[in-house]
Amino acid sequence: MKFFDKFTKWKMSFDAAGRHILTIAMINVKAFLKVTLPGIVDSLDIDLDTLDMDLLRADTIIVCLWATTKSLENDDHRLLDAIHRKFFAAIGEDRQNQLLFLESYRYRCTKYNKTWDAKSPVELGHDILCDMFNEGELDKDLLDPIAIHLLVPSLVTDIMKDVLEARNKIILPDT
Repeated sequence: MKFFDKFTKWKMSFDAAGRHILTIAMINVKAFLKVTLPGIVDSLDIDLDTLDMDLLRADTIIVCLWATTKSLENDDHRLLDAIHRKFFAAIGEDRQNQLLFLESYRYRCTKYNKTWDAKSPVELGHDILCDMFNEGELDKDLLDPIAIHLLVPSLVTDIMKDVLEARNKIILPDT
């Protein structure tokens, strides 16, 4: 990266900006699943081979989309709409899958927003771990400080930081 790249801003349409920001956020999902998840399951004494990776990937993507949306909650709603449109287009055209995902996403957004707004990263981490490893049911065994310490920074705050950095380099249309 050149020195001046960090000062460069790009003019983008809402759709292009939404696609760009979503791509940036999803990079964190891949890194989380490959690098951080093994440490979390090790700390929780869970055998990674026993987990449904497709379900775990979907749970991780929900957290990613929530963190992206939360970090941009005060931004132009057209940008958030573009991000959500791009995301749901990527899911595919199976309306049933979209509705199931949307229902789960909305429920978790409400839960995660409440915890985030209460400024409780430990509780947020616990909620996310329970959603990922215990079908959303609270489990005190998942209140593991090492797992939470690995989860919240790598999945939530890193996504938010990357999304905000990408957003700060984008100039959106006025109309």
